[in-house]
Amino acid sequence: MPKKKYLCSNCKSEIYRYASTVRNPDRVFCSQKCLGKEQRISLRGKNNPNYKFGKQTIFCVCGKRKNQNSKYCSFCREKDMVEKTKKVKSAIGKVDSYSTLSKVVGLSRQMVTSIIERDNLDISHFNPSRGRFLEKNKVLSRGRKKKKLNC
Repeated sequence: MPKKKYLCSNCKSEIYRYASTVRNPDRVFCSQKCLGKEQRISLRGKNNPNYKFGKQTIFCVCGKRKNQNSKYCSFCREKDMVEKTKKVKSAIGKVDSYSTLSKVVGLSRQMVTSIIERDNLDISHFNPSRGRFLEKNKVLSRGRKKKKLNC
């Protein structure tokens, strides 16, 4: 099978290729340099497959502007924390441990602990043997006990 004659899409020089190796006859290049020069021009902005909508103003569900990486705007985040705090305050008298409180409220134990510490809620009725999050100095952030160092 003989080679076919094509024109380079960038520099317009004549090149010979097998027809089976050419996907699109309108976009044939004589070298990697010509391909790179063409892509440098043609793959800018919205034509680039990695383009992610550029700089945009993103709005929250409530209609206020929010940070691109955050889930809620600052107003909704504050409102959400108020609702979570109300849930914890209403359920704290009905349970006797952090784990049951987190199950009843539907939040993680770390979130429940931070709300209790932030608002200085009374947890004296909690069962100390069951709650591993009661003594913060003995617990790491992931819930594992710290090892005592012999110094």
